[in-house]
Order: sequence, then structure tokens, then C-alpha cells
Amino acid sequence: MELPKNRSEALNFLASEKVKVHLYKISAAERDKVFKKLDRLAAIVGRHLYQSLMARVIEQTKKSAIPPLDRGLLIYPELTSFGDGTLRSQLPFAYLYILSLKHYHPAKVDERLTHKIDQNLDLIFSLSASIMAVEGHQTFNIMEPFVGYSGMHRQLEKIALKDSIFNPVQYNCSNGKKMVHGLFGKEVINQITEGLQGKLDLSIYIDIFDHLHTWNTYEMSDDVNQSIMQALEGQYDQIEIIKSVEVLTNDINQKSTSPYDSNFYSLLNKPFIKGPSGNAAYPTSFFHIVGFIKFLQSELKRQLQHMGIPIRKQNALKGEIAERFIENELRSSNINFHHSATYTINKNTQSHLREFGIKATQGECDFIIESSSCIVFVELKTKELVSESRSGNQSSTLEDITYSFLQSQKQCLVHEYVLLDQSHIMFSDNYQLEHRGRDILRVSLSVMDYGSVSDLTNINRIVYDMAFRADDGHLERASENTDQNALLKKINEYRGICRAHEEKLNINTSKKRFMQRCFALNSLFLNTDQLLELLYYYADTEKFVQALYTSSRTGNFSQNWLVAFHNTRKLTL
Repeated sequence: MELPKNRSEALNFLASEKVKVHLYKISAAERDKVFKKLDRLAAIVGRHLYQSLMARVIEQTKKSAIPPLDRGLLIYPELTSFGDGTLRSQLPFAYLYILSLKHYHPAKVDERLTHKIDQNLDLIFSLSASIMAVEGHQTFNIMEPFVGYSGMHRQLEKIALKDSIFNPVQYNCSNGKKMVHGLFGKEVINQITEGLQGKLDLSIYIDIFDHLHTWNTYEMSDDVNQSIMQALEGQYDQIEIIKSVEVLTNDINQKSTSPYDSNFYSLLNKPFIKGPSGNAAYPTSFFHIVGFIKFLQSELKRQLQHMGIPIRKQNALKGEIAERFIENELRSSNINFHHSATYTINKNTQSHLREFGIKATQGECDFIIESSSCIVFVELKTKELVSESRSGNQSSTLEDITYSFLQSQKQCLVHEYVLLDQSHIMFSDNYQLEHRGRDILRVSLSVMDYGSVSDLTNINRIVYDMAFRADDGHLERASENTDQNALLKKINEYRGICRAHEEKLNINTSKKRFMQRCFALNSLFLNTDQLLELLYYYADTEKFVQALYTSSRTGNFSQNWLVAFHNTRKLTL
């Protein structure tokens, strides 16, 4: 059964399946009925849905000649271009993948009747693609990302939700292992928490991760309890191992059926699910490294709270751990950088900044990397895109973007403004940074993935709207469920420094709109996985900076940054 080629075909298919269509739309109630029907169909085919999805992904991945499979699994959108510029539907893989985990059990029909299982699978694929097309999550025209813009807040909601429906968050397997050890390893934890009252220990979870990560398979490991018990025997008490596996296992009996419900995505918050036998099952490292990292984050937070560490101190410790990890990775890749550098802003520049609402007397930059032609300011944030944002909550998405991308970009822009205004910055450790006419690149680095929100085109839109178009009324309506005063303050600080740069450039009115549109070209939003991928291929300061600069001008409207990166890399070999 073919997927629909356009929204009209999708509506016709839904109508043929007795879904009530009115004026080319369906109601929220009818939409929810479709999701419940898909849930029932997934329960009928059981584990065959998981197996079918993985077979599709493996086939697509093997067709690509981008990176080797042992470095990460790439999912290519199932988009087929027609001569008129339209595109065939994309399978909502992430949505269906969660359904397949929820219903990973033997089929509820005789498994020898393969034609019945195949019929139900075809219906699942066509029905899910059709409902996503009618809901507006499909892209049917190659120009749609350019002309289909519906305002910043609606766009953020649309991007985050589309990612959640089509592309599961995944980390390169090699990079994921570095992240687990670099952010949660015993040595790292001990260094950062030295002097605290109490003891933090994530060792058993790291050892379980190391044991399973070596499998590196696409297949579901139906019963990992015995394997883990044998691997860790002698290192830990048997009861401790059993309890650790239990807390790493998701409760598969969640009732949510709609991708608009943030609870729907809870199966990805831990690495294991309950298998058919009732024991823990491990789907695949390619997608569930994220589950390990999310669990380790929450367990670290739980242990810190148990020790009585205040939230502010917890956040500071998380930031320090992340900075130490990035510092170690840059150093091991032979990248020349300056770290945690502080400086004093001269009185004249302070006065200029105050005119635009920036009350800064000092500055501190997480990382500065210099090449012969470019200066890179890097600001690291641990704020992540939470479940509410991934399910399309506007105010939540705006808050996450503000406290990650906008806040770090504001800091980078202040460094840049001071450098341009003073021609150099003298840091407290006597390190002097001189402009010398070099390009300046502003890198917002997030520990966790932000998906398509961080794509070049979307970043350009966010920057343009936030810096030069947004008014307080729009922002207040979008942030109605958040701490408005604090959020608006951060956004206004960002807008202020953008306008300070605009005035310094002294662009005449006829060219101002063009300059505003291009303002984000020197802004880059990376996650840790992407940074590690760059470092793997460019372990040299000059080449690494050039790769960063190229990445700030590379995008493909999708979460799969790796596709754009490796295609660009092949062109420059």
C-alpha cells in the first residue's frame, strides 16, 4: 500500500477508513479516534511492527555511503521527489517506533498468517502517514520550508512536534559512549563533587551501559537480566544488580496514544522496556543511548537532592561537569582554546552597552578558539528540550530556546561587541584576544539535542523574529505559562545586544532588512554529539574552525544534521 502523495490523497484515504472529514479537515475527536485505532492495530501485530520499522531503517542506512554504521545509525526521510516539485509522504517513524515499543509482544493473530500481519502493517503505515499529512506535519513541496512560515511561536511548536513524530533523538554510538563516561563517570563525579557531604555513585549504571553497548545490534535483546547478572557478578551484590535493572526499565503500561501528549514519549526516558517475558529488554543502542543519558541525568539529580544540595548548586555542578567534559575533548583533539576566561569591560564600552539595556561590567566566556581567519566564542548550556516542548507546547518551547540558544547567543554577542568596540580584550590571566579583522563565529553549545530547531534555516528565522520583529505582546501570549518577567528580561537583553550590533554596523535603511535577515549566518547551535563528530574528523584547530564555519551555513530542514554534515564533508575531500 502506497503512502499518500498529497493532502487530498490523505483525506480521501481517511474518509475510506470511516474517518469523518469536514471541509478538508478532521476534528480533534476524530483525530484521537485515529490514534486509538493505530494503537489497537499495533497491539494486534505486536513485535512485527518493531521488526518492520528496523528493517526499513537498516535498508535505508545501508544505501547511504556516509559514515560507517559502527559510528551511528542514520535515518533518511522517506521522501521521493516528483517532477513537479512535490514530495511523497514520509513515514512518521518516531511515533511508530514508540508504538512498537509499547506493543513489543507476540502478535495477537496467528503468526503463521503472515498476509494478515502484512495487511495490518500496511494499514498502520498508510493511516499514520495520512493523519500526519492532514494534521500538517508532512512536507509535500520542496519550497514549503521557505514559504510556509507561520510565525515564530507557531513555527517552534511545529518544528519540535514534527521532530518527535518523524525522527527519534539518536546519538552516534561512539560519541554516546564518550558522553556517558565524560558526563557521569566515577572519576568525573568525584572531581566535581569533592568536599560535598555524602557520596555520589553512578558506577553500576555505567557498567551496565558498557556491557550492553558492546552488542551494537539492531535486534531487540528480549531478556537482558541474565546477561547483566553474569557480566557484573562479583562486582556488585545480586540484589543491587536486580534493583538497578528495574529502575532502568520503563513501565510499558502507559495509556497515552496521542503524540500531542507529553506522556507518550516517556518510553524513551529510560533504556529498557519490559519484554514479553516480563524481564527487561534492550531495543538497540542506536536509539537508547539517549535513554541511558536521560536516566543518568535524573539519577544524578535525585542523588544530589538526597544529599540536600540546593537546585542552584545542582545546576552549577551540572554546568561544571559539562564544561570539564568539553574541555577534555577539545584538548584530546589537539584544539587550541582558552577556557573560562574573564575580562573587564572598559567604561566607554559599558556606556554604549547600557544604551541598549545591557548592564555588564565584566564578561566571561566558556571557550574561545582562534584560527588565522576566525575567532569562535563558545557558550555551553545544559538546558534541554523537555517533553512538553517535544509534544508541541509553545510556551515550553519558547522557554527552552530562550535559556539555551538565546541566552548563550547574547553572551557571545556581548563578547563580540566588546572586541569590536575595543579592538582587543585583555583577560584576567593576561591572555589578549585581538580582532585583526577576522570573522567571528558565535556557537551555542547544548549538552542535549534540540533537533530541527537548531537547523540553519530555523535558527535564521528565530534570530530574525526575536531580534528584529517580536513585540512584547506576542512574547507574553507565547509565554503565558512561564515565569514571564524572567523570560522577557532574557529575551529583551538578547534583542538589546542585537540592536547594539545593528547600530555599530551603521547599515543604511535600504540594506537594513537584508542585514537583519543575514544576522544569524555567524550563529551556530550545536549539541555535544555534533561537536564530537566534528572533532572526530577535524582534530586540528584550523580545520576544526573551518568546519564550524561551514556548519553555520549548512542545513537541510531536518533533525538529521549528520546527513548535511557528511554530504558537505564529502564535497570538500
